[in-house]
Amino acid sequence: MYLAWAPDEGVISVSSTSFDFGTVNIGDSKGMPFYIKNVGNASLTVTDFELTDDVNYLRPPITVPFTLPPASQLAMTITFAPQSVGQFDAELTIRSTDIYHPQVTVSLTGQGVPGFWYVDASAASGGDGTSWGTAFQSISEAIAHPDVIDSARIQVRQGTYSGTVEVTKGVSIYGGYDDLGQRDWKENVTTITGNDSVSCMNISAAGTLLDGFTITDGNAVNGGGLIISQSNVTVANCKIENNEAAVAGGGTSRSIYLRSPADPATL
Repeated sequence: MYLAWAPDEGVISVSSTSFDFGTVNIGDSKGMPFYIKNVGNASLTVTDFELTDDVNYLRPPITVPFTLPPASQLAMTITFAPQSVGQFDAELTIRSTDIYHPQVTVSLTGQGVPGFWYVDASAASGGDGTSWGTAFQSISEAIAHPDVIDSARIQVRQGTYSGTVEVTKGVSIYGGYDDLGQRDWKENVTTITGNDSVSCMNISAAGTLLDGFTITDGNAVNGGGLIISQSNVTVANCKIENNEAAVAGGGTSRSIYLRSPADPATL
């Protein structure tokens, strides 16, 4: 955004007067580049930054005052780091020696969403997934929820989960939790089963982590156990067994084939 200017004065210009950070997990942060430029013919001094919400937003890490010569600019970052769930609106006010526009206001908005989500096959229906007491009933329900975004962590209580799990977001999915919320993936067996009729899991999102599951009894043309169609996918502490595929990949298809019902595969 360029503001009106007059000769022989320092005149402030900012790259944008509004930023929408979208949804960000609690505990994560998102930064956006921001520029202050002097489009006048004399030096401009930025004297102060004022941020109305310094809990969920981080003020630019720039020491004020600072001076910009004519036709120069300074790059910085505005960061949203939500500390709780909710919509957060704020304003960043920039004060300078621009005599026509001594104060420029930049509007900020962003939504904080839980970074941790909970799944329990025995939970009551209608849960919002934000605690064990209000857990989702299935992994698929968790992934489909609009507030579950990339880099979220989904924690799954021991039990059996049936049908194909479509992983379309780059989330981390951990099995092996007991009734007290303690994790031991060896003792608290968490099973994803295809019931001998479908593939157990289809991972189509980069950045996915799958940890602590038994993936079994899948049956499909390819990938009875796992279908992995993206790079940067991690499978750890998982037992993949007793899956069948008509063509290839009783364990996985595409770039990795885990052929089952051969020996179980623990990755």
